[in-house]
Amino acid sequence: MLSGFVLVNAIKKQYQLGYVLSRFVRLYVPILGAVILAYILSLIVQRNPNNYPSWWMNAHAAKFGFSDFVRNALVIDGTNWLNSSLWSMRYEILFSLLVLIFINRKFEKSIQKFIVYFGITLISMAIFMHFGFDILAWLPVFICGTLLWFLVPLKRHAGKVLVLGILLILIPWYLAGFGYSLGAIFNRVVIAYRDWE
Repeated sequence: MLSGFVLVNAIKKQYQLGYVLSRFVRLYVPILGAVILAYILSLIVQRNPNNYPSWWMNAHAAKFGFSDFVRNALVIDGTNWLNSSLWSMRYEILFSLLVLIFINRKFEKSIQKFIVYFGITLISMAIFMHFGFDILAWLPVFICGTLLWFLVPLKRHAGKVLVLGILLILIPWYLAGFGYSLGAIFNRVVIAYRDWE
């Protein structure tokens, strides 16, 4: 969400081509450095799977080849255990391009258009999470951050802006953070109600 909020400023301050070039340099230089370091360490420190007490340590003890290096350096196809901490970079890169389309939408002065975009974003997020489309399920979280930026100029609708702002922050976190399922939503409501009593 923070990336979605911040990227609007970056785009507004420069030409779109300049934004794309600077964004890719800013993202890919650290990614490449991290993957090179992880690959070198995997070659130096040899580890054998099935020698460790947990599945997590055994999974990280896998042997990695050059194809793993390329996959982790590009990150678009996701990462593996070579450098799993870069898992969210695929969303960051894809959203960095997607926001160029989204930024051209004009709804700063219309609370109705804003609510429609917000509703479409949340519905698409719920649908994609329900059907297991991982990449499309996480991108709306970035879009909600961008929507938050556009919410600021709508000051004359102070009450609505406050409610929408709280929803923009909480609902994507709720869906993405816990994983979507109708049963889970029902269970959380019941648990919250029972705890409140």
